[in-house]
Amino acid sequence: MALPTPDVIETIFQSLHSLGHPPGTVKPSTHLQEELGIDSLETVELSAVVCQRLGLPSRVAADVRNVHTVEELAARITPLLAEGNGDTGASP
Repeated sequence: MALPTPDVIETIFQSLHSLGHPPGTVKPSTHLQEELGIDSLETVELSAVVCQRLGLPSRVAADVRNVHTVEELAARITPLLAEGNGDTGASP
């Protein structure tokens, strides 16, 4: 599994902020469900928002089963970028 890039982690932070989680309260080790109250369906939604912001095609979705932390989510999304399914440019 590819190591998450800072761009992917920052995009997750921005997406969580847009969902109401204040900046500075989330770090890579933050547990999505236990610390933020994000359930599995919301994790899928978060993944879709992050992929969209990174320029991945809408049909692309990260497999987020057994994802518990921000860093784990980033690690699932990073390989999609490495495969050339998007770019690591700035978020729209």
